[in-house]
Amino acid sequence: MSLKSARARMRIGPAFEYAGKWLYQASGLPLEITEEHGNWRQVRDCDGVSGWMHRSLLASDRTAIVGPWLKEMTALRTQAEKTSFTKAELEPRVRVRIRSCTLSWCNVVIDKDQISGFVEKSALWGVGCFADPSSLAPTQSVYEESRLAWVFDVA
Repeated sequence: MSLKSARARMRIGPAFEYAGKWLYQASGLPLEITEEHGNWRQVRDCDGVSGWMHRSLLASDRTAIVGPWLKEMTALRTQAEKTSFTKAELEPRVRVRIRSCTLSWCNVVIDKDQISGFVEKSALWGVGCFADPSSLAPTQSVYEESRLAWVFDVA
């Protein structure tokens, strides 16, 4: 899930009558949905700021941010392998558009620079948390595990 609008107000409660908590001015910003109430979604950003947004402000476009917790840049690679060529080094908080993901890698695009490649999933915020299928109970699936942990990452 991502921010659709170039200007979107996060509120302290699920209605227009509630006070604004934060004004976002970043279309495409990835957000995690933590709760739903009618047309309102409680969302959390990569800094842990949480509040309510009307669903009309949100898009199903998949975006992510290079991990704000990272102390070093992360590699944008030509293939989904640690040994493949590094096309670019991405600083923490760089926003990327997600083309697709596997359990370990995401194929991403940086629209501003028209560059694409692969980033390790563990270096991105906003792509969900997929468990290793071998660690799941026989009745669980990766899909169910990811839906429970990261609602926004489920189609």
